[in-house]
Amino acid sequence: MAERQSNKRAVWLVCLLAFLLSVPSLNRAFYTRGEPREALVSQSMLATGNWISPPAYNGAVPSKPPFSHWLTALVSLPGGEVTESTARLPSAIAYLAFSLGLFIFLRHRAGEGVALVASSILLSSFEWLRSGSTCRVDTILATSMAGAMLALFAWNERGRSGIPWLAL
Repeated sequence: MAERQSNKRAVWLVCLLAFLLSVPSLNRAFYTRGEPREALVSQSMLATGNWISPPAYNGAVPSKPPFSHWLTALVSLPGGEVTESTARLPSAIAYLAFSLGLFIFLRHRAGEGVALVASSILLSSFEWLRSGSTCRVDTILATSMAGAMLALFAWNERGRSGIPWLAL
């Protein structure tokens, strides 16, 4: 029972650390050219209803994968507009989800202490923190690819039985 409580505390610690590091920066104004450019694609999806190939500014067709834009448009849907917060929210969720997923993945293979240290290092690394608190396609793409690799590794450990749904 004590081990289960310790596991829950460690999971909550990773979640709290990720939350405290990423959420405060969600509402600040855009400060690079890339963030508003990505947000405009999602805004165009909401305005035109075209979720497959929405026109960007000046009628240009976006050249990046649309998954991040779809997520931004989905979280912006209730408010009806894309804001700095809703544009950055998918990246913050991916930041938290992958850090927690890495913790869980490592906890079963290397122990709770190693998993906690590795997740804390990841959470506090500059590039990971920056990408988790900005509106960029890269965060969603990186977490999807790295998460799929962890899922395939776990699937391989299970003897490749079943379909690796998390890797799809």
